[in-house]
Amino acid sequence: AIRRNTVELRVRLLEKALESLDPKDIQAVAKLESAVARGKPQEEPAPPEIPEERQPSFASLKEAVAALRQAVERKIGTMLARPDTLSAGALRELKQSLDLMETLEAGQAKKEAENNANRPKGLSDETVREIRRKILGIQ
Repeated sequence: AIRRNTVELRVRLLEKALESLDPKDIQAVAKLESAVARGKPQEEPAPPEIPEERQPSFASLKEAVAALRQAVERKIGTMLARPDTLSAGALRELKQSLDLMETLEAGQAKKEAENNANRPKGLSDETVREIRRKILGIQ
């Protein structure tokens, strides 16, 4: 009953403000609507489901990290474009995403360093023989 009465009050106030165009009535409507908007929790729309054939697949961790980086950059762009959507929860999610990305990139860099350390340095014996043949003109 209270909700219905509140809605009816809002409707009547809005109609009165539209008919009279009195600044006091318009301000009353604006204040009431802003109070109602502050009282309502902002509902985020559920993310659309992605069909199975359109779901991303990654051949390597490097591709997954790059995709995550793009998603985070888009999210930051959206947040900066619409600062009214900023919330503590959104910032926490962003920080978690950045931390995850940093951890994955650090792990990836460590793995690449290990792979490079295990790889033999210098020219292989076959490459040395090939160079000698070309320089000395031996067939």
